[in-house]
Amino acid sequence: MYNLKIILGVIVLNSFVLLIQCHNKYSKDANEQKQKNENPDFRPVSLKHLDRPFRMAKLNFLWSKAVMRLTEPKLKSIFGELKLHDKEEITWKHLRAKAKTRTV
Repeated sequence: MYNLKIILGVIVLNSFVLLIQCHNKYSKDANEQKQKNENPDFRPVSLKHLDRPFRMAKLNFLWSKAVMRLTEPKLKSIFGELKLHDKEEITWKHLRAKAKTRTV
């Protein structure tokens, strides 16, 4: 009975240590392994292969519609404009949030 408790205790302790080691996603080793495995050549061949290039959902929705309807030169033009709009709107949202925190 005593041996069974020791064996069970060792198994529980080992599983706890392995669980902590496996789920430490903020460690330096975990991040270095991701960077080593990443291949920088995963860029899409053309603009039509971009799935969600923008941070805002409404712009991604508009982009999905434009990919189906527009030609490649027009896609390049609208991509640049939407990218600029996305950046400006995110900046505006940050400024608006900072202004709210100042008044509170």
